[in-house]
Amino acid sequence: RQYQKISAEQLSSWGVARRRVLPAKVVLTEKPIPSGLPDQWGYPSKARARVVCCGNFQPADGEEVEARVPHWHEVLSLLSWASNNSWGMTVLDVKCAFLYAPMPTGKGASREVVQPPAVLVRLGLVPAGELWLLEKALYGLRSAPKQWGEHRDALFRSLRLSGPDGTSLVLRP
Repeated sequence: RQYQKISAEQLSSWGVARRRVLPAKVVLTEKPIPSGLPDQWGYPSKARARVVCCGNFQPADGEEVEARVPHWHEVLSLLSWASNNSWGMTVLDVKCAFLYAPMPTGKGASREVVQPPAVLVRLGLVPAGELWLLEKALYGLRSAPKQWGEHRDALFRSLRLSGPDGTSLVLRP
């Protein structure tokens, strides 16, 4: 579940200041169809809509918010090493990756509360006054890349792969 629906009354009973409610907006885009040919309805692209949190309203606390990714020279070294050993390589792209990252919980963790976009209220898709307590990251949050990176790394650490000869492979991000 991406979020928990809460009311302003619930929020105030928790003692969370109103300034901690982050606004959200709907972002509309067009994504070209990879083939370049029109789809069955004659359109050369697909319309996309995404709810995005306005993370620029989050207080900047100086904490690192970027996901750890390898530098180009590390990737180049790995590709060279794999090529010299005749190893196969593959690339993995996790669709909507940031949306899989759970929000931090526990003592001292800041839970983000988002006000749904007004257009969703006007369209009757969300009742007026509803707020969302985020359970997982939402696009636009400053901390989403770091949260995804931590979640991804924890998943990799938990993987155990066995080779045909019984050897174990542990992935260390």
